[in-house]
Amino acid sequence: MYLSHLTMKNFRNYEDIELDLSPGLTIFRGANAQGKSNLLEAIYLLALTKSARAHNERDVIRFEAAEQIPYTRIIGTALQKNSQQVEVRIDMAIAPRQVASTNGTYQKRIRVNGLPKPASQAVGAIAAVLFSADDLSLITGPPSYRRRYLDVLLSQADKDYVKTLQRYLQVMTQRNQLLKRIREGQAGQDELGFWNDELSQQGARIIERRRIAVVALA
Repeated sequence: MYLSHLTMKNFRNYEDIELDLSPGLTIFRGANAQGKSNLLEAIYLLALTKSARAHNERDVIRFEAAEQIPYTRIIGTALQKNSQQVEVRIDMAIAPRQVASTNGTYQKRIRVNGLPKPASQAVGAIAAVLFSADDLSLITGPPSYRRRYLDVLLSQADKDYVKTLQRYLQVMTQRNQLLKRIREGQAGQDELGFWNDELSQQGARIIERRRIAVVALA
C-alpha cells in the first residue's frame, strides 16, 4: 500500500494543499516550523483516526481561517497491493463559533470510501507507521511506551484487537467508578466480582495478542 494523494484543508499551518505522491521513497525538505511534522501528523491521523501529537484534537484546526465555522478536512487516497483504491476522509469542526475561538461543540466525522464509519472500523484502512525522535523512548522509556506502540501496530492489522482494547478500557473505567462508589458507601462489594472477571478476560486476550506480535517482530 502507498499513499497516492493527500488533501489538507485548514490543518495546522496548511490553509489548502493537495499532494500527488508516487510509489517509492518520498522526502520532504524544509526549514524548521514549515509544516513537515504537521504533514506526517495528518497521514498518521488518517491511519489511526487520532493525532499523534495533539492532546486535544481541536488544536489541529487552523483558526486563522476565514470560515464562519472553524474546521479542518483531511483526505487520503491509498493504492493497495491488489491495485484497489481506498479513500479516508476526516472532517473536524467546532460550531458555533464563539468569541473565544476554541469554544464551541467539537464534531468529528470519518468516511471510508464515502461511507460514514466509527473510528474503530476506520483504523488501518490506510496503514502507516510513524517514527520520530520521541520513539527513542521505546528503548529508554517505561513499559507503557512499548505497550502503546504494540497497541497502535495491532490496531491497524487486527480489527478484533481494536474491539478488545476498547472493551478493556470501558471495563476498567466502569470498575474504577464502582471502586469510587464503594469507597463513598454508595455501592456494595458484590458488584465488583463481575468487573474483575471481565477485566481479567479482556486483559488476558490483549496480553496474548501482544505476545504473538513480539514473537513475530523478534
